[in-house]
Amino acid sequence: MNEQERVKVVLQMPRGRFEQIFAPSARERLQGLAELIGPGDSVQHADTLAERIAEADVLFVQSRVALDRAALDAAPRLRWIAQTSGSPPLVDYRAVFQRGIAVTDCRNAFHRSVAEMALALYLAVSRGVVAHDRALHTPDQAEGQAKQYNQEASFRTLGFVGFGGIAQMLVRFLTPFEPRLLAYDPYVSASTMAAAGAEAVSLPEVFRQSDSVFIVAMPNPQSQGLVGAAELDLLRPESILLVMSRSSFVDEAALIERLEAGRFRAAMDVFDREPLPAGHPYRNLPNVVLTPHRAGGTREAYWRIGQSLVDDLERFVAGQPPIHCVVVDEATVRRLGRYGDT
Repeated sequence: MNEQERVKVVLQMPRGRFEQIFAPSARERLQGLAELIGPGDSVQHADTLAERIAEADVLFVQSRVALDRAALDAAPRLRWIAQTSGSPPLVDYRAVFQRGIAVTDCRNAFHRSVAEMALALYLAVSRGVVAHDRALHTPDQAEGQAKQYNQEASFRTLGFVGFGGIAQMLVRFLTPFEPRLLAYDPYVSASTMAAAGAEAVSLPEVFRQSDSVFIVAMPNPQSQGLVGAAELDLLRPESILLVMSRSSFVDEAALIERLEAGRFRAAMDVFDREPLPAGHPYRNLPNVVLTPHRAGGTREAYWRIGQSLVDDLERFVAGQPPIHCVVVDEATVRRLGRYGDT
């Protein structure tokens, strides 16, 4: 690329997505930094996408189309692939790393919004807000939660399954409540947890000692059903389980059985099947507060995606690596079971 040639960026996303993540000021900056190809209809076939990115330096991708080695080989100038959502893109990572192509995603854009919703649900369940609201909207009911559950949210022992960006943001929000913090995450060091005020413990100890447990980990093939009957049975009747990142961490059948028995309370924003089916047992359980996977997708979170992409594009044009989006490294890819695969 000579000095007169502008960086070419392929916007692999529908126009609606483009307008969702790039605020007007970000669009103006984007247009000033690069020659844009797209946005347009979402390409769903690798062959078609390969044609589109043949001359691209950068690819901003939103679709779930996989980029295999052949598609990457057809784009000799490509130096950066940026997923515009919260999970790494579907690419041949062995080929990407061999080429030295930077790969990023925007999961950090959602940390604040998911943590905010986790705090809201924690307070709502702790103080019986939803249960009381339901009761007062029902004729002849005076309250919706037994008095023994009417407890303050302060000075509690709070456990975290996963201690990445969401958990660490949530800890900041929870600080005024002066909690004791416990965390289980085999991919985060005890020193990192300690710096945030949390004690590293085993998974059973998180459930045994905590008044409330937040599921906020990043999923991988080993995490399926990580929390099963044995862990759930360690929760006390006044405990709260908050499932905020992926429902696959929790054995759904075991969870339903214990919630139906009134063993503890729960709040959930994510489910094994979405949208949640009309006849799903969760819908009939009074001890569960449900939200329809809306924790992360705020207007501000989407705009943070666009801001990060433009900030890193500015760095790319200057010959610098990305720092605002999350760089997908080999360790992360191996943990997700994607190394060498699309």
